[in-house]
Amino acid sequence: MCGIVGMNQPDKRLIRKMTARISHRGPDQDGIFVDDAVSLGHRRLSIIDLSERGRQPMHNENEDVWIVFNGEIYNHQGMRQKLEARGHRYSSRSDTETIIHGYEEYGDKIVEQMNGDFAFCIYDSNKKKFFLARDRLGVKPLYYYYNKKNKLFAFASEIKALLEHPQIPRAVHLGALHQYLTYRYVFSPQTILQHIYRLQPAHTLTYDLKTNELKIQKYWDVNSSPTNILHCSEAQHTSRYRDLLVKSTERRLMSDVPLGVYLSGGMDSSSVVATLSHVKKMHEDSEPIRSFSIGFSEGISELPYARAIADKFHTNHTEIIMESDAAKLLPYLVYHMDEPVADPAQLPTYVLSQHTKKSGVTVILTGDGGDETLAGYEQIKFIKFAQPLKFIPKQFRTLGVKLAMNTLPAVLKDKIFKYASKLGDIATQRAVAMVQNVSSVSHMYKTITGLFSDEEIRELSTQLLPETDHIAPYLPPETHNVVNHALAFETKALLPEHMLMKSDKMCMAWGIEGRVPLLDHELVEYTFRMPTHMKLKFTTEKYVLRKAMQPWLPKNILQRGKQRFYVPIDLWLTRDLSSMTDSMLSPDILRQQGFFNQAAVKKIRENYNKAPLYYARQLWTLLTFQVWHELFLEGKKAKEFVF
Repeated sequence: MCGIVGMNQPDKRLIRKMTARISHRGPDQDGIFVDDAVSLGHRRLSIIDLSERGRQPMHNENEDVWIVFNGEIYNHQGMRQKLEARGHRYSSRSDTETIIHGYEEYGDKIVEQMNGDFAFCIYDSNKKKFFLARDRLGVKPLYYYYNKKNKLFAFASEIKALLEHPQIPRAVHLGALHQYLTYRYVFSPQTILQHIYRLQPAHTLTYDLKTNELKIQKYWDVNSSPTNILHCSEAQHTSRYRDLLVKSTERRLMSDVPLGVYLSGGMDSSSVVATLSHVKKMHEDSEPIRSFSIGFSEGISELPYARAIADKFHTNHTEIIMESDAAKLLPYLVYHMDEPVADPAQLPTYVLSQHTKKSGVTVILTGDGGDETLAGYEQIKFIKFAQPLKFIPKQFRTLGVKLAMNTLPAVLKDKIFKYASKLGDIATQRAVAMVQNVSSVSHMYKTITGLFSDEEIRELSTQLLPETDHIAPYLPPETHNVVNHALAFETKALLPEHMLMKSDKMCMAWGIEGRVPLLDHELVEYTFRMPTHMKLKFTTEKYVLRKAMQPWLPKNILQRGKQRFYVPIDLWLTRDLSSMTDSMLSPDILRQQGFFNQAAVKKIRENYNKAPLYYARQLWTLLTFQVWHELFLEGKKAKEFVF
């Protein structure tokens, strides 16, 4: 994994400056290429072929095709054999070179041949064009700026590199801010900044330097149509899923540097450890797996579950306990994320990656992707079980939900609606709003997962923020397979632009490459072709994964429900982060930045004192944005924040 930068201007000084801004992504090598039309920059994290032959920007034999590449191509050896048989000659063992020769052979269709996690740009000097691509599931990020009037096109792995360019403006996109306040992240292709975009997963971008025209095309999609469901027995689905996961894991062991696993103790990461152990036995590899876990000195901890898995599979296990003062890392998290993403789970990933790098491990397998492809989150259950309510008149279903939320025992309410007994009236309001329009997947999803409602955002914002249905564009037009459609949205939006973005940015802050066996595109394609009950069987999420892991994992892991990773922000905000919260949400700062109403912020802080578990998330979201604004729009340094 690396960092890439480029633009349609020849400027050695500027491209070096842009490349240096993302040096953390590639601490091993750097390189640039500049001709009379373009500049390319690269920071290398050496994984395959550690020699000078793997240096980038890389070119073909004629030096008329150049590439900067971030990621890994797991099937590059098979592709290489075919390309060599067609007369292509290699000068390295790098998978990067396979993309160059593949482009010479297949043109823009090269992306359809590749199995991997990638973001790259090819510069074809004969055709005078840039060809960019992002992998199918969006494991690797890729941003770009395009101003047709000024004839400027630039791209980078991270926004901060683009902002080094003096012609690229810094202004908040108000529609994106509405998305952020609702979901805690921004959907592609928009970013929080006007004029800077993300290339969406499974898309290519072609920029013609002669005509100044830009074209974007989709080359792959998950298929949530019920007409393509595979009708096999449960045992056949289980066996096929396990085989594909083994194959995916085996592919992701490709590395010339030490490799390990992030182990939380949950179903997904435990399955990765179990599958990796199986693969190592297949290859008679007796080297113990390196596993890494993190927990907190207070609050809920999954460390005992992780420890049990480490013991079962005899891993070389490292366990890290975070103290509460780690909250002071928030400005550094926001800096590396580029955009405000209000997920406090960034913090443990950041600290874990720091310790992992110090241990000498450079490549990490993670359990990301299981929740989004296999119905791991509670909102999918709500959407599924709410469907019969559409046949009941709205007034009756509203009364029924209110009655249930007011009379059911706390334990039962919590089963239906996470933390309902602790949220009180908030949970009732959400449940009632959800059943108002049960025929709309996007309405229900927003109601369940939205942090601020549209009404709260109007009260909070000093500016008019556009309100749109952000989810509907990701959903197929038909609605009779609501679970698959909701999972398609989570796989195409929530997963790449929140979960995978968080993993990439926090790992790469320390030069760690993350790989995701549960997101091999062949495995994901098969997952979406399985019947819904293989993913969510009544209330059992990730059903096929649990069945597939029965021969390998202990019962206490197989039978565990979904446990979201707990970060004790409800404790930190009034203790370790109290000074920063007071400063960033003070009337002076709010007035200076001009986005949030002082009275509304004061109300949220008062509500936090009454119900910290819920309102801590709203405060964290506001605090994250304020810190981001100071870093990226005001030019403040992370070390300058006061605690």
